Amino acid sequence: MRVFFALPLQDQLKLKIEQWRTNNLPPSSNAVPIANFHITLAFTGNIRDGDLELLCERADKILNTDSYLTGSLKLNETGFWAKPEILWIGPKHWPEDLTKLSNKLQNISRDFGAKKEKKAYRPHLTLSKKIQTPSHPTSPPNFNLPYDRVVLYHSIPMKNGVKYVDIHHWPLS
Repeated sequence: MRVFFALPLQDQLKLKIEQWRTNNLPPSSNAVPIANFHITLAFTGNIRDGDLELLCERADKILNTDSYLTGSLKLNETGFWAKPEILWIGPKHWPEDLTKLSNKLQNISRDFGAKKEKKAYRPHLTLSKKIQTPSHPTSPPNFNLPYDRVVLYHSIPMKNGVKYVDIHHWPLS
C-alpha cells in the first residue's frame, strides 16, 4: 500500500487551476489529472496493510498533541525540478507551522521505510511529470488555497496513471 500525507484542494480551486494551466501552458501528455491535485506534506511510500493503523495512531498523536492551525497558501509561483522532472506551482512564502508539520509527518513516515528528504520542505502542486524541458506560463498563477485538514492518501496504480483515495483525515485547529 503506497501512502502519503497531503493538504487536499477544494474542487472549485482544482477547476480554476486546471483552467489556468490550459490557458497559460502548452498541452502536456504527462499532465497531472485535476482529481490528483494536492500539496504533499510527507511521502511515506509503501507500507504493509497491517502498519496502516499504527501509522494513523502516530499521526493522531502528532496532530492531537501539537496545535497546527488552519491557514491558506498563496499559489503564486511556478517552478521546475530537473529531478524528478516536474513542473509545479506553489507559494513564494508559507507559514513555518506548515514546515514543522511536514517535518513531523516525515519523521513518522521514516519509521515505516520512507527515505529522508534531501531538500528542505517546499509546498507545491505538481502540474506535469516527466518534463525534460519546462515551459514558462504566459501569466503567473494567483490562487488562494485555504487548508483546514491533513489527509492520508492511498496511491493506487491504474492503467492510465494513479488514483488517490482518502484513507483518513485529521482536522487542523
